[in-house]
Amino acid sequence: MSKKSSFQFKGYKINKSLIEIKGLGADELTVNFEPSGVLDREKNIFSLNLKINVFDEEKNTNIKVEIEGKYEFSHDDGNLKNFMFLNAPAILFPYIRSYITALTALSGISPVTLPTMNLSGLSDQLQENITEV
Repeated sequence: MSKKSSFQFKGYKINKSLIEIKGLGADELTVNFEPSGVLDREKNIFSLNLKINVFDEEKNTNIKVEIEGKYEFSHDDGNLKNFMFLNAPAILFPYIRSYITALTALSGISPVTLPTMNLSGLSDQLQENITEV
């Protein structure tokens, strides 16, 4: 019999999407993240809000996407913070990555494919931007 995980990904939705391409775009892109979250211990729900901005130095390419991931947890067994701050962004990133690739590919330009990234560096920033309700 399989044991149910104490932290489960329940789904996502894109809340905002903007793509501006001027000229041919650029080869070298910068990627910035703004993570924040809402923790509801009463309902055992964690919402991760991840804003991503992809741009080049000349601002010929400007991509902004905001995604919200929903997670459910059964209890805080001491690992909740690790799940929220390390695992949740890593689970959500492939969805935003494929969304940006698909949207740019359908826009008549060369697709923007973000590399796979280690998002553990977002942990401190996310911890500072958690709201408990």
